[in-house]
Amino acid sequence: MRPTCVRTCVAFGSGALAPLAGTVETTPEMWEISPYSRNLMEELVARARGEGGLRPDITALDILWLIEQLGSRCGTRQSAEDDNIRQWLVAVALAGLRARGDDPLPGTSPSAQAYEGRWRYAGPGSQPVPS
Repeated sequence: MRPTCVRTCVAFGSGALAPLAGTVETTPEMWEISPYSRNLMEELVARARGEGGLRPDITALDILWLIEQLGSRCGTRQSAEDDNIRQWLVAVALAGLRARGDDPLPGTSPSAQAYEGRWRYAGPGSQPVPS
């Protein structure tokens, strides 16, 4: 997997909406297009695995969740130091994704139900509905 993809998504701030998961009403149209990015990421992950550059236990959802976490912004002001820290953490995460025969990761990779379930809306002022 090319590091440029993850770095670009993080720099774009594609994780900015993650804190809204489960707090806004989702439409059928939103659910219809939501698999698009995951399908693209699954293609990239499969290609990276095929080239031997990605750990075999990493999934597209792992990468998407990582981008969300690293791409979300704290507060409205972003300093040069914030940008430096984000770039550093992205580099650390990318190094950990590389296939090297390291020890297995603990637990299991997140499921599609867990990833999408955060967006299930139960009404005004509700907490995300568990999947």
